[in-house]
Amino acid sequence: METTAKEKLDKIPVLASQIVKVGKEKTKEYKILEVSNESLRLAMKAVDEDPVYGVDDALLKSVLQKKEGTLSFGDNIDKDIVAMKIGLIDVTNSTHLSQHKSKFAIGNLAGHIAKREDFDDAISRGDEKLVKWLAVEVLHDIGIGDDEDGVRLYSFASKYCCYHNSIVYGRDDFSKFDGIVSYCLPLYLNYLKISPRDYMETKSNSWSHFGLVALVKSGRYDVFNKLIGVVLDGFGIKEDCGFSRRIAFDFLMWYPNR
Repeated sequence: METTAKEKLDKIPVLASQIVKVGKEKTKEYKILEVSNESLRLAMKAVDEDPVYGVDDALLKSVLQKKEGTLSFGDNIDKDIVAMKIGLIDVTNSTHLSQHKSKFAIGNLAGHIAKREDFDDAISRGDEKLVKWLAVEVLHDIGIGDDEDGVRLYSFASKYCCYHNSIVYGRDDFSKFDGIVSYCLPLYLNYLKISPRDYMETKSNSWSHFGLVALVKSGRYDVFNKLIGVVLDGFGIKEDCGFSRRIAFDFLMWYPNR
């Protein structure tokens, strides 16, 4: 029997790991794998072959590439289509937007996106400021987020922008931010001996989950996105590697730690 991509991925060397508390009694181990063109391709193939995640990923691509007459589902001008995509990306990517459903109407969120005339242009150009606009200004305007507790839904915002940028425009400008990434990326940064002092105001000599989350919540998604590129460059993964290196790296962090 042929070895699956998942089985091959399981044999990729582990560079570092961290055990964190999940709730009062449970713990979870996060591990980071060696980054190479081979491991990144294996991560993408493992997701593609997965009977659940592979189907969802194919559906996202199908929807965002769908065209009916002059209507393109990849565009963000029709509020009804935008609302559908919000729900699809939230469910398939666990962006936790639905956890706040009692506080807002999806129609209002979709309306904000659809009425912004330069939204698709900004996506196509990889404008990082769009993630902050969506995560902070829009979601706060419609009732999600509190300046006191700093709730900022960068998971949804970064993934919405990332999928459109990659699938619709064939680019690789946005990086996904979520809980798994917030634990794994600091391990990679520390492994490569990349100092947080070069990217943020801090007295710490090492990266941590809390430090990275604080950085993103402070509105510096652009720095987070840059750090993803720094790590990929550090492992010699070129921008012209032949695949979306940011999405592949996200899969390499997420799939073994899901």
